[in-house]
Amino acid sequence: EGLRQGLASLSPRKTLRRGYAIVQRLDSGDGEVVTDAAQVATGDRLGVTLDRGGLEAEVTASRAGDGGVDVETRRST
Repeated sequence: EGLRQGLASLSPRKTLRRGYAIVQRLDSGDGEVVTDAAQVATGDRLGVTLDRGGLEAEVTASRAGDGGVDVETRRST
């Protein structure tokens, strides 16, 4: 039971429920996961997976090292 709870706490879904997101480069062809602002450039398209749904975003600026990226979002229908 303890092992099951430990594994459940590491679940990506649990992480998403806490407000985190998975960001992937849509332009890379393989859906490369973005872990560093240096991986993206202005104009890159990103896919963002949330706990409930997802979105696409376009990078308008990036700031390596400070944990922030400005994105312009567009709703898809």
